[in-house]
Amino acid sequence: MSFLHPSMSRFLLVRRRPLPLPVLVAGGLAALLLVPVALVTLVPALVLLMVSITAGVGIVLSAWAVVELLAWLERWLERDVRFRS
Repeated sequence: MSFLHPSMSRFLLVRRRPLPLPVLVAGGLAALLLVPVALVTLVPALVLLMVSITAGVGIVLSAWAVVELLAWLERWLERDVRFRS
């Protein structure tokens, strides 16, 4: 197989026969189609992940703020003379 460039040896099958051209062309076209489709799928997934993380942090911070508000309200009710019996 001296007619092949040494860098093309990775395209040889186990029996040392070169891959047929249609297989190489189909593989190239599949790569040209699958890579953009994978990227188009990946971007919304990453956006969804970031929105989910942001919403989770927002829920935790909001719950903490509500607990702090209730604690402040309790302290205020204990100090105010109108609510003492």
